[in-house]
Amino acid sequence: MHRFVKLFTVVSLIVVSTFAFGVFQSSHVVSAQTDTKALAQAWVDAQNAAIKSGDPTAYLALYAPDYTDPNLPAGANAMDAVKQNITMIATAFPDGKLELKDIVATADKAAVYTIASGTNKGAFAGVPATGKPFSGVNMIDILTFKNGKIVQDINVTDSLTLLAQIGWNIAPPGGAGAMTPQATMGQ
Repeated sequence: MHRFVKLFTVVSLIVVSTFAFGVFQSSHVVSAQTDTKALAQAWVDAQNAAIKSGDPTAYLALYAPDYTDPNLPAGANAMDAVKQNITMIATAFPDGKLELKDIVATADKAAVYTIASGTNKGAFAGVPATGKPFSGVNMIDILTFKNGKIVQDINVTDSLTLLAQIGWNIAPPGGAGAMTPQATMGQ
């Protein structure tokens, strides 16, 4: 009987230890996901602030020096592209805003769903402003984090909705007037 009690005690300790380790690991994963969500939320907030103020400093500070963008041509500087893009957006859409709809996170990645709105008040991609508003432009960003900084951002934006709402005429290849504003300001 004494051996049975010892065996039962050892098995119980193993089970409790395994359970406790599992709870610790589970809370560690939840904590990492919470941290990643907070970083993603900070990224959206900093982007909105950069668009509103025209100062991208806080937004750029969220990116790691070794940030990469798989959509850029080989040899292009990804950080320069981020700075040029946020500056162009702030100039073209100074009242632009991202409305955060959802964040799904793991320990090192976050999928961020936002909806963009604003008014085309400045040149965009070299085309003069149309003065037209846009809304409901869906965006998904998959952010990868390392040591609390963004090392990659894969972005998908509903550009056709944006361009159509600000008055651009999207024509098929070879069509006249492809990628030009449909109307001048004031129409």
